[in-house]
Amino acid sequence: MTKPFEHIKEMQEQMKFETDWLAKHAEEYDTDEYKAHIARYENISNQFEQQEGYQYESKIKTVLHGLNFTEDDFNRPINDFSGGQKTRLSLAQMLLNEPDLLLLDEPTNPLRYGDDTMA
Repeated sequence: MTKPFEHIKEMQEQMKFETDWLAKHAEEYDTDEYKAHIARYENISNQFEQQEGYQYESKIKTVLHGLNFTEDDFNRPINDFSGGQKTRLSLAQMLLNEPDLLLLDEPTNPLRYGDDTMA
C-alpha cells in the first residue's frame, strides 16, 4: 500500500540523513557546509509538508478501514487474503494513487461487507 508514497519515504530518508549529519557536525554550525545541509533539510521538509508526508500512513489506514480491513489485516501477507479481499486491496491501491478519474467495471456488482452493501 505504500507504493504511491515511495517519494514520501525517500524524503523521510533524506531528512533523516540531514538531521543525523547536522547532529554529528553541530560544532561546525558556522560553516558554509553546515548551512548548506540546513538549507537542504529545510527544502526537503517543506516539500514533505506540502505533499502531506506526515499524513500518508493515516491515509492508508483510512482507505483500508473504508474497505472493511481491520488493523489485524494490515500486516498479513497478501497471499493469506481471499480473492475478493485481494480485489479490495487493488481498489485501495488505486484510491491511494488519487486518480482524477476512476472508472470501475461492473457498476451493478456491489461491494458487500457483512450486512452492509456499498454500491
